Amino acid sequence: MFFGIFATGVKVGANLLLLPILLSKLPTADLALWWQFGALGGFANLADFGFGATIARVYSYLWAGAEDFDAEGLRPPPVSREPNLPRIRQLSATVRYFYWLLAMAATLVIAVIGTFLLRKTVAAVADPQLAWMAWAGQVFLIGYGLGTSRWLLACQGLGRMREVQAAYLYGGLTYVALAAVLLLNGWGLLGLLVATFARELIARNYCRRVYHAAVPKVSALQERPDKEILKRLWPNASKLGVLSIGTFLLSNGSVLISGQLKDVSVTASFGLTAQIGGFLTNFAALWLVVKWPAISMLRMQGRLQEMSILFARRLAFTMGTYVVLATLVALVGNWLLALKGTHTRLLPAPLLIFYFIYLAQQLFYVQFGALAYSENVVPFFKIGILTGMGMFILSFLMTWAFGLWGMLLAPLIAESAYSSWFTVRRGFRGQPLTARELLKAAVYGHP
Repeated sequence: MFFGIFATGVKVGANLLLLPILLSKLPTADLALWWQFGALGGFANLADFGFGATIARVYSYLWAGAEDFDAEGLRPPPVSREPNLPRIRQLSATVRYFYWLLAMAATLVIAVIGTFLLRKTVAAVADPQLAWMAWAGQVFLIGYGLGTSRWLLACQGLGRMREVQAAYLYGGLTYVALAAVLLLNGWGLLGLLVATFARELIARNYCRRVYHAAVPKVSALQERPDKEILKRLWPNASKLGVLSIGTFLLSNGSVLISGQLKDVSVTASFGLTAQIGGFLTNFAALWLVVKWPAISMLRMQGRLQEMSILFARRLAFTMGTYVVLATLVALVGNWLLALKGTHTRLLPAPLLIFYFIYLAQQLFYVQFGALAYSENVVPFFKIGILTGMGMFILSFLMTWAFGLWGMLLAPLIAESAYSSWFTVRRGFRGQPLTARELLKAAVYGHP
C-alpha cells in the first residue's frame, strides 16, 4: 500500500513536484497554456468513449474464471476460478486493433478542436510559433497515450495493481527528473513534452511486459481480433462514453471557460488550484483504486458481503485522507508559495476552501458510482451528460456575471440538483448491507 501511495503521489503530483521550477521558469502565459494542454488532454477520455473502464472490468471477470461475459449484467458465479486465458488473449487482440484505430481518429479531432480553443492563450505568449509547435507535440502525445493505454487496462483488469503503480512510479520519476533538467536549461513547454513522452514510453512498455508474464504469448492465430467482443463491449462502453463527456465538462470545463473569459493570470491561478485539487482527490482515492479489480472479482464470485466491507473501509480511508490533506493545503498552501516568491498563487482562501468542499462531495459520490459499475451496468449515463452540459452552460453564464465565485458555484449547483444524491443511492442499493452496517464496516472493518 505504501508503495502505491508513493507511486500515485508521483503520478498525479508530478506537476506539483515540478511546481517551483514551473513557476520560476515558465511565464504566466506559458503556464496558463500548459494547464490548458492538460485540460485538452482529457479529450482522450472522450475518444476512449467508455471502452477503457468496460475493458478493464471484463479482464477482471475473465481472470476470475468467467467462461465469457455478457453485454450487460453478470452471469452466475463460475464453477472454476482459474483464469480464462484463451478468452483473455482474444480480448487483448481485439483491444489492440480497436485502440490504434481509435487513436488515429481521436488525434485528428483533438487537433481541430484544440487549435480553435487555444487561439487566445497562444496569442498572449512571447513566441506563438513555438507555442503551436508545442501544441502539435501535445496532439501526438495524446494519440500515442490513447493507442498504448490498453496495456495499463490489461494489467489493472488482471489485478496487477502493484505493477501498475510501479509503471506510474518509474514513468513519473523519469518525467520529473527529465522535465526539471530541460526546464532549467530553457526548453520551456517543449521540455515538458519531451519528458511526457519519456514517461508514457516507460510506463506502457513496463505494463506490456507484466501482461505477457501473466498471459504468455502464443501463436498469432490464437490472438486474432474478435468483432463479437466489440459488439458485447459496446452497450456499457457507449453509456460510459456519454457519461465521460459529462465528466470531462465537470473536470475541465471551468479551466477552458476561464481561458476564454478571464485573463491569463486568473487562468493560471485557477489551473494551479485545480491541479492541486486533482492531486488531493486522486491521492486520497488510491485506497479504493487499488481495490477495484478485487471488488469486481468478489462481485463476480458472489461474495457480496466481503465486497461491501472492503468498499466501506476503503471509502472511510479515502475521505479521511482527503480531509486531512485539503485542510493542510488550505492553511499553508499560499503561505508556502509566497515564501517561495512565485508569481502564481492558489485561489484566495474563501474561494479555495469552497472549492475543496465541492471536491469532497464529488469524491464521495463518485466512489458509489464506481461501485455500481462493478455490476457491469451503467445506470446513470443520461444524468451524467445532462449534469455536465448543464454545468458547462451554467458556468459560462455565472462566470460572465459573477466572476470566479460564479465559476466555482456552477458545478456544485449542477451536481447537487440530481447527480450526486442519485449516484450514492444507486451504488448503495447494489450491495447487501444496511446503512448502519455499512457505517460500522467503514469504522470497524465489520458490519
